[in-house]
Amino acid sequence: MPATLFKKLGKPTTELQQNLAQELIKKIISYYFAETPEYNHTIYSTVGTVQEIIHKRFKEGPKTGQSYYVLILEGTKEKLQANSELLKKEQFSQVEKLALLGQNLVFQYRKWFANKQILDWHSLPKTK
Repeated sequence: MPATLFKKLGKPTTELQQNLAQELIKKIISYYFAETPEYNHTIYSTVGTVQEIIHKRFKEGPKTGQSYYVLILEGTKEKLQANSELLKKEQFSQVEKLALLGQNLVFQYRKWFANKQILDWHSLPKTK
């Protein structure tokens, strides 16, 4: 990556230019390759039957091209986002295989900007 950057900007010749180039490279690397820190957040719960599951991909940012799913709950039309990094492998696999369609579940999620990201779910206990 630095070679391409230097082809565009030219090779730094002074100490100041060298320092600026190093800082720019650090910023680029931290944006695209750094893990997102874990922030404190409130966990919400909602109950609903999964009506639809839509496969999408991130269009920009450090997750560009990665898959995620949007689960739409029946009745409320509430949209919850399922990301592979927030769910257990088995859970994300269930989402990918559309195994949750028609199931009435309790979802735990966090609000992240405009999204509601699923952290976990479990089935409702059967009533007699």
